[in-house]
Amino acid sequence: MRPSALPEFGLARWLKSDDAKVLDRFVTANHHAIAEDVDGDHVFLARNAFNLDYTGQQNREIGFTDVKDVHAGKRV
Repeated sequence: MRPSALPEFGLARWLKSDDAKVLDRFVTANHHAIAEDVDGDHVFLARNAFNLDYTGQQNREIGFTDVKDVHAGKRV
């Protein structure tokens, strides 16, 4: 596989925070690495484990989890 064909992101983590404003600021500041799941919940896309760990250390008020507590309901 050519290096240019490698994916830009290697890890995905759901975000959580007790403070909605803190979460909104994080999402806005990191919009290039944010996606939404089927429920509309924010997911942080990290290039690698170092990027994820560094981002977590710089944003201690944000929780990063690899397992989502609530599953998507049926959509009509």
